[in-house]
Amino acid sequence: MTIPLSVQPEAASPISALPFETLAGIFEVAHADQSEKHVIEVLLSSVCRHWRDVALGTPKLWTVIRCNTSGKQPGATPIYLRRSSPLPIDLTIGINGHKLSRMKVLFQLLGRHYWRCQHLRVICVGQTVLHRLLQDLQSISAPFLRSIEINCQNYAVSRGARTGDIFAGGAPMLAEIRFNNIELERCLPPLASVKAIYLRQSIYGDLAPESTFWLEMIATATSIRHLQIDSDTVVQDWTSSTITVEIPLLRSLYLFCGSDDPWGVDVAVPLDRITAPNLEVLMLRGIESFGAFMSLHKFPYLHTIVLWDAIGEAIDLLESFPLHVQHIICGSLADFDYQLLLNGLSDGGEGEGEGEGEGERGDTTESQEIFEERAQTGEGVHEGQGEDAEHSHLEQNGSTGEGVPEIGHKKIGPPTYVPHLQTIAILPSPRCAFPLEATRDMLIIRKYRGRPLRKLYVATRFLAEVSEELQIWDGLVEVEVWRPQLTPCWPNLWK
Repeated sequence: MTIPLSVQPEAASPISALPFETLAGIFEVAHADQSEKHVIEVLLSSVCRHWRDVALGTPKLWTVIRCNTSGKQPGATPIYLRRSSPLPIDLTIGINGHKLSRMKVLFQLLGRHYWRCQHLRVICVGQTVLHRLLQDLQSISAPFLRSIEINCQNYAVSRGARTGDIFAGGAPMLAEIRFNNIELERCLPPLASVKAIYLRQSIYGDLAPESTFWLEMIATATSIRHLQIDSDTVVQDWTSSTITVEIPLLRSLYLFCGSDDPWGVDVAVPLDRITAPNLEVLMLRGIESFGAFMSLHKFPYLHTIVLWDAIGEAIDLLESFPLHVQHIICGSLADFDYQLLLNGLSDGGEGEGEGEGEGERGDTTESQEIFEERAQTGEGVHEGQGEDAEHSHLEQNGSTGEGVPEIGHKKIGPPTYVPHLQTIAILPSPRCAFPLEATRDMLIIRKYRGRPLRKLYVATRFLAEVSEELQIWDGLVEVEVWRPQLTPCWPNLWK
């Protein structure tokens, strides 16, 4: 006789006999690996009576709490708060200003648990409805708090009253702050332990602070390693003060000029206000290329520069790059800007000898002269024309840096810009072609100038095309697929 599965005893399942602690450990691992949209704790507690008892007796399963003022699940929040006690919680609050009565009830319920927050995320329609929550957070002590994220979708200008400090009782473990469309000083938490700050603030300049106040505020974050700001909107006027602050532990700085501001801001101004003796990575996104200033004594350890959506002639940026920069990542530039950038990286001073200057070559480029020189010596550069000889010639002319290479009747010196460059990533936008010819010419010329590049990073869709073009130049450069993890904090960039 067959017994229906629904009426079979639970003991028939071997997993039902697992000890409480073992099963709870398995549940906790599964809970930690789940995506943000899943509620695995509810699924686990619905399998059988034994699993339910284990799930309800494992507080860690209920520590991720998502609530909102729309009232779609009015009973879920108090249940999660009770079952997760007394562990730290990850709290996400969605605020809808159209449900003011429910908002008050929710805030009153959460008020007794803010101190348990480990990660606090707030998503609101406008800052007006956020005011009550910020008031509730002012005097809270949060010993477990590690991160704060406030994302304000709209901004109520007429009611944008400043609130002041939050978590004034202390947040000794706070490491990360993310504010979108809300000023830092409007809800300023303790910054002493913060290691990463991401700011895209209000687009309304009349509510933004003066640059002196803002820089002095950032200077209190003495442990900060990463700073990411939209420099268009973070202060009211960068030129209102000449104050300079030192951020001694800063490792990466990302400056963005957002498209929300039609006037734009010269990126040189915030760069000129910050001294970061240990800065290693600098990203400039959507910036005007003219006037950028990267002083050697301010950034002596800067080794990586990221250019994204840069506007204007890239040569202006190259002129300001410190000589010790070793890695450049450039993405979403216009075709013409790629051409100028790569031509600039090919440019260089000339040594002693005869020959015309850089600006007197007419239509003949330096790479064309290299091709002509090799054709005259019988060392072809096309496939099937002596690749072994070519490799030998490349090694002799610059790969070791010994001697001064010659083109025609003139000796050439090292590149003028970024002479110690080791790698470059060229990442055109999805609809753009790869600047293959300009890239090839730049690599060849730098090789002959005695400053070869070690690696060229490209997007996956260009790998075959670029590799095929460069394979006849044996030993010219290693071509690899670009992986975002090569750059610190890359997944956290503003979209």
